[in-house]
Amino acid sequence: MKSRILVFSFFVIVYSLTTAADGFCAQPTTVRNITAPSSISDNSFPMLSGMALVWQGKGGLAGTSSGGNDWEIFLYDLVNETVIQLTDDDSDDLSPRTDGDFVVWQKHAGGGNQIFLYRIQDGSPVGGSRISDDGKDNYSPRIAAGRIVWTAQAITHIFEPGRIMLYDATDGSAPVAISNPAVDCSSPRIDPQQVIWTQHAADKTESLYVYNLMSDPPKGAPAPEGFVWNKSTTVDHNRQVLTRNDGTDKEIVLHNKTEGYVRITDNTLTDTSPTISRNLIAWAADGDIYLTDITKFMHVQVPDHFNVRGTAFYASWAELTDKVDAYYLDVSTDPEFGSFVDGYRDLNVGTDNLFRVEGLTPDRTYYYRVYASVNGSTTTQSKSVTVKLTTSAPLPERNCTALQFVYRLLLK
Repeated sequence: MKSRILVFSFFVIVYSLTTAADGFCAQPTTVRNITAPSSISDNSFPMLSGMALVWQGKGGLAGTSSGGNDWEIFLYDLVNETVIQLTDDDSDDLSPRTDGDFVVWQKHAGGGNQIFLYRIQDGSPVGGSRISDDGKDNYSPRIAAGRIVWTAQAITHIFEPGRIMLYDATDGSAPVAISNPAVDCSSPRIDPQQVIWTQHAADKTESLYVYNLMSDPPKGAPAPEGFVWNKSTTVDHNRQVLTRNDGTDKEIVLHNKTEGYVRITDNTLTDTSPTISRNLIAWAADGDIYLTDITKFMHVQVPDHFNVRGTAFYASWAELTDKVDAYYLDVSTDPEFGSFVDGYRDLNVGTDNLFRVEGLTPDRTYYYRVYASVNGSTTTQSKSVTVKLTTSAPLPERNCTALQFVYRLLLK
């Protein structure tokens, strides 16, 4: 089977929300249907990560042969704006996941599910390669930073405990069981630092177990009291995408702590399964997959005002998302930014979230603001931060206020 690629002419829909409803801030949003027109149907369960979007659907692109009776896996390349069909067979391919570099899914080929892997960068192997063992039922794959976890159960005449399997796609080593083989385990989740799963005791009680990928060697332990797993494909930093019923059907809504709720869709479709990564949101609606850019709703978080001694200060801000093109800094003595300090207008300060502003005049008040570029799109400006310079000792290597702000954000 050859991977099939289709370049779509997009249907572009502009939802102009002219009135606020149900407490949502109304905003105009441009939405692209990336699966129409095509011969793919029942498109569902999208997942975004980096510059990749995956989902499962029935049917296939032109030139495929599997027909429309079983599930296949599809990848949308956000860089080249193309849809690629990853599978083309008569087995059900389900539960696709991606970390932006790899795609994993489970295939039901008879005799139990198997886990398959596809490498996005080189488009190989065609149809994916099996990374799970024969003789076991393997399901619910999850991926982060090239590591894949899933649950595996031996196929015998009796119920066998579920084991949590770990596979490192970056080195291709054989998958290993990381859970206690005598204890039934399920529902693994993974991020670059750790794996968690549910352990089922003989008395039917359940508990969380955490496997630390950063320790040497990696090791597991019961989750500490109060442990919370807050990683989700619906959350990116301080932004969350979710569905809300507007009284007629389900719509897509974006939420963050500073701006509240922003309604992304206003249509007659049933919008479900939203997913977010960086400045993009995708979701399923009535058998199609939709995509929109939310950069205009994104704002760099900055601290409150602070005082600094000397002729310089460190401008600080929160990391906007896991990858930005660059942050841009404005500095002014005018709170309305009618003029700018020489050299500090739309200054590209790179991708760090701390920058030393120097060559200033003591006993003056300065103002700074920040915006970012993400995947070529520009956010709106942050709020203005007031910085009062005072006459005294020079600025230390890092002013405390800036560091305290960044530290508080890391703890959230």
